[in-house]
Amino acid sequence: MDVINMNPNRRTMSGGVKKIIKWVAIGLAVLIIATSVVGYVPAGYVGVAVTMGSVSQTVRQEGVYVKIPFFQQIRTMEARTQKVEWSDPNTPITAASKDLQDVYILAVVTYHISAERAPRIFQTIGMDYADKKVVPLTLNAIKTHTGKYNVAEILNNREKITNDVNNDVAAQLLANDIILENVSLVNIDFRTEYKEAIELKQIAEKQVETQRYTLEKQALEAQQQVKKAEADKQAQILSAEAEKQAKILEGEGIEEFNKKITQSITEDLLKYKELQNQEKAIERWNGQYPSVVAGGDSVPLIQVPADSGSSTAGAGAAG
Repeated sequence: MDVINMNPNRRTMSGGVKKIIKWVAIGLAVLIIATSVVGYVPAGYVGVAVTMGSVSQTVRQEGVYVKIPFFQQIRTMEARTQKVEWSDPNTPITAASKDLQDVYILAVVTYHISAERAPRIFQTIGMDYADKKVVPLTLNAIKTHTGKYNVAEILNNREKITNDVNNDVAAQLLANDIILENVSLVNIDFRTEYKEAIELKQIAEKQVETQRYTLEKQALEAQQQVKKAEADKQAQILSAEAEKQAKILEGEGIEEFNKKITQSITEDLLKYKELQNQEKAIERWNGQYPSVVAGGDSVPLIQVPADSGSSTAGAGAAG
């Protein structure tokens, strides 16, 4: 007995669904094949080709690449500067000083891989090179070089510790094809008890320094006063000496002046007396020339009678 299909559209719908499924499957297959053939490396990264577990030593730079579908992968590795940091005060790096005191350190490490050595890094270390190399080597260096100093010496030697850590980490990372840029010790802290002791010590040192400054200032002022007193004394001595010399000079001048005045007065007085004598002689002259005249520049001696009465008496006696 023949079966009669009462719904002819059902066969048509079934065929349409099959076609859709077919094309979707083809599209997916093409997409899968396309993605497995084409690979790309984003900016700031390098690519490492891995073919069935074998690592190619040829570095893929940024861009699009064709790869063997299903058998080859392009693994990307960041070539830009990367950072590892211990910045949470609640989870710092804990180290021990030489005298076994706790030291808490916050640090930041910056580095980048050697791009041309990316295949070797991938092959020997893997993608987690930061956790395997950067972090442990940095921690070990920080703890090692911090432990060389007593806790009281750490802050004063902070720069040297930082330099030693950088040199140590740089050498060890370079051996693993990783280039260190910098290790920065952002903060170094200690236990509360020790910080209080340091604060008290700093206060005491500050007080001592202040007292030392005060004493030095007072000593300097005293020295200045002594020097000033010596200068004043010297000035007084020089002034007294100058005054003494002035008086001596003044006395010598007065004495010389008096001497000259006395000499002048004596000469003038003698001349005056001589003139007086001459005047008296002239007044007594009776008109006769002197009987004796002195030669040279001497004043002439005039023989004058004692008086007129005696002259008359002499004449009468002669007669």
